[in-house]
Amino acid sequence: MNTETSDASRTRPTTLADMEPLAKEAHMNDAHIMAHITFVRGDMGKLSRDMEAFNRHPEIMKASQNAEKYGMPQAAALHQALDQNPKLKDAFVKLHDRAMAIQPKVENAMDMAQGLSPKHSGTAETSLQHGLEGIQKQAAHWPNQADIGEQNSNTAKGQPGLVAMIGHLLKKLKEMFTGKKHKDELEHGHTATASHLDGKGAVKPPTTESPVKPAEPAAGRPTIRRKP
Repeated sequence: MNTETSDASRTRPTTLADMEPLAKEAHMNDAHIMAHITFVRGDMGKLSRDMEAFNRHPEIMKASQNAEKYGMPQAAALHQALDQNPKLKDAFVKLHDRAMAIQPKVENAMDMAQGLSPKHSGTAETSLQHGLEGIQKQAAHWPNQADIGEQNSNTAKGQPGLVAMIGHLLKKLKEMFTGKKHKDELEHGHTATASHLDGKGAVKPPTTESPVKPAEPAAGRPTIRRKP
């Protein structure tokens, strides 16, 4: 018998062809969903980097420094800088529109993630959370786009601002995945219950130790009591 061939057959990694139809379908669904979430996460990463580059523009940095120096709100100082530079204002509006357009993409990714197995669910949640937090960090001191008054803006008056929208998505993300985690635990709870069953399906009684009895005096030896 060729032992090398036997060992190799035992250690061969499992492929899709080896899986049961349902397991194969679940694996492919997970891969498809995770690929989409990775794509959305990439969009968020690129946007937050572009927002960071905007925040590092000399005029934006100067406005931020003046706000700290004179004790005025950061958003007001940035608003003033944008009013003085039309090109900078146009760049701000375009970035803001891109950020607002993230909402339906993230919500769609969150809905798709409901179909993930518990193995990949946490990874998806962390990926989307980090992407949203990156955008939130860069927009923390931005003025509301509706206040800028640009005609080409996609933000209508009265619509929640960018920071509020990102905060809403983060809250929804946490609630959605907490609910999914609880649902997964309920669906897979039978495995924990099964560990308490014996071979016939009956619940194993809890093991209890008999209380230790005090040692009795040896037979034939009188007990000596000492006077107090």
